[in-house]
Amino acid sequence: MTRRQYATARSTQNDFGHLAARLAAILSLALAVGACGDDPAEPGPDPEPPRVSPDRDALVAIYNATDGPNWRRNTNWLSDAPVGEWHGVDTDAGGRVVRLTLSTNRLMGRVPAVIGELSELRHLAIAGNQLTGAVPPELASATKLDSLFLTNNQLTGVIPGSFLQLGLSAFGFHDNDGLCVPVNPAFTEWAGGIPQLNGPDCAEEDTRVLELLYESTNGGGWTNSGSWLSEEPLGDWFGVDTDSIGRVTALSLAENGLSGTLPDSLGGLSALRHLDIAGNALEGRLPRSLLDIALENFVYTDTQLCAPTDRGFLQWLGRIAVHEGSGITCPPTQREILTMFYEATNGDRWHENRNWVSDLPIEQWYGVTTDNDGQVFALGLGSNGLQGPIPPELGLLSSLRFLHLGGNWALAGPLPEEFFELTSLRGLFLYNVGLGGPIPAEIARLTSLQVLDLRATGLGGPIPPEIGELTNLTRLIQSFPIRR
Repeated sequence: MTRRQYATARSTQNDFGHLAARLAAILSLALAVGACGDDPAEPGPDPEPPRVSPDRDALVAIYNATDGPNWRRNTNWLSDAPVGEWHGVDTDAGGRVVRLTLSTNRLMGRVPAVIGELSELRHLAIAGNQLTGAVPPELASATKLDSLFLTNNQLTGVIPGSFLQLGLSAFGFHDNDGLCVPVNPAFTEWAGGIPQLNGPDCAEEDTRVLELLYESTNGGGWTNSGSWLSEEPLGDWFGVDTDSIGRVTALSLAENGLSGTLPDSLGGLSALRHLDIAGNALEGRLPRSLLDIALENFVYTDTQLCAPTDRGFLQWLGRIAVHEGSGITCPPTQREILTMFYEATNGDRWHENRNWVSDLPIEQWYGVTTDNDGQVFALGLGSNGLQGPIPPELGLLSSLRFLHLGGNWALAGPLPEEFFELTSLRGLFLYNVGLGGPIPAEIARLTSLQVLDLRATGLGGPIPPEIGELTNLTRLIQSFPIRR
């Protein structure tokens, strides 16, 4: 090979080397660009959620406000684990809480308003706990809420107006202590847009009471019963006024052809303040449930309705600013007689007063036994801390067979005249009772007596000859000197 030929070949080799170097550089640049992720078909891995969630402080506040240490399950709560690993908490990729499920978990106290700070929360379930009080309006600050379950707590009041901004698809709040959704155009439209709504409206109980009133007072014969028993709002029913949440505040049914009796359920109208039923053919007792209502105006003139005479009912009537009644009083019921006896003998300080003056049947009151007709058959309150005079109303228990008041030193006499109307008494135990005075001759009127115990009563003097008229008496127990 000549020198010229060698030089040409070398030049050609150098050109090929430069070209290969350039191709290698271009390939390297393409690989680098691909590694930068510009190709949307090959996304990089999801970012790791932050170790400390922005919602952690709110969760800690919820835990502390609802007795978290005593929850049924509180795994990982307040620990350094990601909040998505805490019991009942689900988070998104950014560590934000999207679901909080703590139903039947023994939460106690009020619903924490701080829940509203969970801005990404979609699902909240805190049903079946011991949560009390009103639902905080701040809860609606969690505007992304889609499902909310408050069922079976002890929540009260109404659903807050702030909830109107929530676009819920499921909302359960039944089985609480009166929690209800208001009845007005705004809430009616809002509730109508929730596919799964389970809970009462605030007019539900009042509607039931008005229906019973209609049935009990011959509503079909009323002079005007416009819209009654219809699906119209209660405020559109004749004679009915309601407040902003749909509760009945006034009933104006004077001279409207009502007849019959008032239902015991009438006291369920807890927001009622004005009741006018004058000039109707109504009769019977004013229901005791009315004591649960803070009436301001009550008119029932020109009716045959009678008012109970026990102290509690009379005090309630006395608190009504405008009270125009029928002027008729009722003979007391067995319950009212026992209530008057309880009040007269300082029942709140008895050693045992289980169920007394409660709404339970009187046969469940301590020491009370009734017969098949519900009449008081026996009253056993021996050594029970009774104080004060024996009230005359006791004589109205006409079916009483056995009366045991022995051992109540602070129970004082004398025996009232009405006491001797207990002509069905068979056993009378008054030992260790501070009666004092002579044995009353009227005791002979208790003609059914078989056993009479008057030991240490303070009674003295001669046994009255009238006691010989107690022909059924088989046992007389006494410890006072007998003078003939």
